[in-house]
Amino acid sequence: MRPSKPSPLKLSNTNREESSASKQQRGNDDDNNSEKNYELREFEKIEQSISESSVFDLDTSLKTRRESSQCDRISPLNSIHNKQLSVGSKEDINKSIINKSIIKDDINVTEAMALLQKNPQIKRQTEEELRKLATDMKPIKFRKGDVIIRYGEVCENHFILSRGKIKITEYEPGTSPADVDLEDKIVTEKFVSEEGQGFGKLAIASDKPYTATIEAVDNACELYIIEAPAHELANLEPIRQQAEQKVMEDPEQLIERIMKLPEEEKERLRNTFPSRQTFDFDGGLQITSDFESGNLENCCMMSKGSISNGFEYEFDLWISSDSQPYVPQIESGRAGFFFAITGCQEDVAQSPKVLSFHIKNFCDKTKLLSLGHMPVYLEVSKKEYEELIAGKAPLYRQKWKRVPGDIKQIRKGEMLDQMFQINVSSSVKKTDYIFVSYAYPYTFKDYLYSIKEIKEKCASNEAIHFESRELVRSLEGRPVHLLTICSKRALINQKPVIFLTGRVHSGETPASYMIQGIMDKLTEFGQVQTEILLNHYIFKMIPMLNPDGVARGYWRLDTLGLNLNSYYKDPSRDVHPTIWATKDAVTQEHKCGKLKMYVDFHARCSKRGSFLHDNTIADPSLKYESMMIPKLMSLNCVNFDFRECIFSDEKSKLKNPNDDKEGQVLSSIFKETTNNPFTYTFDINYTTGLRINNLAWRYDVINDKKLLKEESPIHDTTSSIYKGMKPPIFTQEIYADVG
Repeated sequence: MRPSKPSPLKLSNTNREESSASKQQRGNDDDNNSEKNYELREFEKIEQSISESSVFDLDTSLKTRRESSQCDRISPLNSIHNKQLSVGSKEDINKSIINKSIIKDDINVTEAMALLQKNPQIKRQTEEELRKLATDMKPIKFRKGDVIIRYGEVCENHFILSRGKIKITEYEPGTSPADVDLEDKIVTEKFVSEEGQGFGKLAIASDKPYTATIEAVDNACELYIIEAPAHELANLEPIRQQAEQKVMEDPEQLIERIMKLPEEEKERLRNTFPSRQTFDFDGGLQITSDFESGNLENCCMMSKGSISNGFEYEFDLWISSDSQPYVPQIESGRAGFFFAITGCQEDVAQSPKVLSFHIKNFCDKTKLLSLGHMPVYLEVSKKEYEELIAGKAPLYRQKWKRVPGDIKQIRKGEMLDQMFQINVSSSVKKTDYIFVSYAYPYTFKDYLYSIKEIKEKCASNEAIHFESRELVRSLEGRPVHLLTICSKRALINQKPVIFLTGRVHSGETPASYMIQGIMDKLTEFGQVQTEILLNHYIFKMIPMLNPDGVARGYWRLDTLGLNLNSYYKDPSRDVHPTIWATKDAVTQEHKCGKLKMYVDFHARCSKRGSFLHDNTIADPSLKYESMMIPKLMSLNCVNFDFRECIFSDEKSKLKNPNDDKEGQVLSSIFKETTNNPFTYTFDINYTTGLRINNLAWRYDVINDKKLLKEESPIHDTTSSIYKGMKPPIFTQEIYADVG
């Protein structure tokens, strides 16, 4: 069974005024519960010590009120049981703390300093500053379910975790703390147990309210509190700057700050990967995302239950957001996950037979789920795993499978809590690995491997010209290549250029599979179609426009938090180097009079099928010519949908009002190439289509006869793939075939 969610305890006025007689009666009722009796005795001791001693001045230490005409500042300890966020009287605050927190009078300065030295920001201070701060810190113990910080409260205290585990709950931006549906506005929940972790940074930076609710997960949760006066005793400028950036920084300021960082700080960020983590559990079970394109920020085992043939393990998972560690949390970027599991033993009784995963902060992709989208998985040996993550073998050549069953989901504002299960195969050994990914993965190392692969194929054919030229480097220094492939005869005769680009949005892996399908087709030497294409056109490709986002496992953005697809109008060589270089390369081909067609590849979550999108073309003859290409494609591809094609840029609806349509690739390249009618974006849905095409028999031009059997079941609508003539769930092979 899944443990129920702990809820903050409420303390009524009746409970606050509890008499000693009722306390005695409660103690008699709980004689069999030693933990409760112990805590009760501790509370009574503290209540007595505070009332008889002036050593610990609660009113002074907690600073529950600030004399201000504009706002009252609330102690987080009062907020433990104050759901309405109102400031209680001094007497109420004292009693609430007495009943719900154990406050230590003796401050262990050595322990406090050790905690400060574990905090990544505070540890930079001098020993003298750390000692001053440690002397003023106060340890506080909380019980399971107690709220330490409540979302929306204006407080002046900073906390550092000493022991135990806490839960951090973040809400949608702009959510009111008084919202009756506050739980429905939850964006993410994560657990933290790392000693020295700090919370409440905004209290140091400004009078801004807390941006999350933090509560104790167990009865051994202890934190040190740093109150406002202590902030002035040490130089906490690094924390203050970090908090102020999160609150105040607009995108332009953020970009300017990151671009001006010292080189050593940039190097540190380049080697920091919040999305690559490893989590070890009992019995040798391990879940890791510590490889390229991996994305898993946090993982907790929630339960272990017995089933008929073994055990079911249940995990809560959290996805890392786009653009970390450069940019603070970007909630809309939490959609793609990619991790691996090892340590499953089929021959051990305690081994998991079913792995249940709850993605706690998944960005809303309801449309995909309604279409039947499921994650994919791949079982490999340890040796194969090591080769795949090292880039010695390509992930795109592996036989991935869709996770069987359905995804269950619970809506939480714009986010979803999603659950799916994987049955551990009887053939899986303890040292084997199971990759799990939201979509078929295609990493930066896969991209480099594909270049090596096509180069080796072309080297074996003297009639083929192939060139791989480094066009530019990304912001983090990854190479972006311009590939050229054609026959040497086409190169000499200066045949027209077909220019292809993709993966400007890092999570759109189907786009890479379509481009991979094109590269595979162009290297099928000896095939009639291949020879015709290579003799009549020069193919130029930039397969990966956002290599940093791909390598880091981002869903859509780059390291600066930018949607690069919106910067084609006026790209900066320093800020958008890959877009700047791509636009320059395409326009150069146009100026030389060689550019015949430009296609940018994407993947879609909502609109079904695979289809082209072009621009508004006023000239009817050019318009018909532009429409002829997708029509011919529909006659030769089962899963390309001509009826879903868009032949006007007016139908392009931007979901993000900050995106500039004039800056998008389709509009910008169209104008830069003097309204070239063969300027398209090529989209394919992650999951499925609306309809399929019943193709005519293919014709063997060499032997002058019809082909009685298709070369692949993907081309044959009578195959089991198209049972009932219905559109299939897309696979990596279908992506490649559409390309």
